Amino acid sequence: MVWHRRLHGPYGMEIRVTTASVTRADSGPSPRGHRNTKIALIYGSIGGPIFVALVLVQMAIVPWFDITRYPLSVGETWYLQKAAFLLAGLLTLIGAVGLRGAIRGTPAGRFGPFLIGAFGSYFSAPSAG
Repeated sequence: MVWHRRLHGPYGMEIRVTTASVTRADSGPSPRGHRNTKIALIYGSIGGPIFVALVLVQMAIVPWFDITRYPLSVGETWYLQKAAFLLAGLLTLIGAVGLRGAIRGTPAGRFGPFLIGAFGSYFSAPSAG
C-alpha cells in the first residue's frame, strides 16, 4: 500500500511524503512446514510428563509397588510400563524432528536434534523386548 500526503513546512514550503508499506517475509499465513514443526515440538515437550504420569498411575494401581525398591516394569502392570516407554520415546523422536525444523541453519541445528532423537530411540528400546 502506497499513500501520499502533503505537509506544509516552514515558510510556506510544501512537502510531499510518500510511504510504502513494508511487510516481513514471514508475515501472512504460516506455511504448512512451520505448523508441523510447532506441532512436533509440542508433542516432544509432553513426552516426559506423560511418562511420569504413567509411572504414577502404575504406583497407584499396584499397592505393593515401591519405586525405591523395585524396577519399574514388574508385576501385573508390565504392559503399562512398556507403553509408557514406547510412547515417551516416540514423542521424543517426534520432538527431535520438530527441533530440527526449528533450529535449522544454526550451529546446534544438526547435532542437537540428532542427540535428542538418539535418546528417544534409546528410551523406546525397552518396549521392543
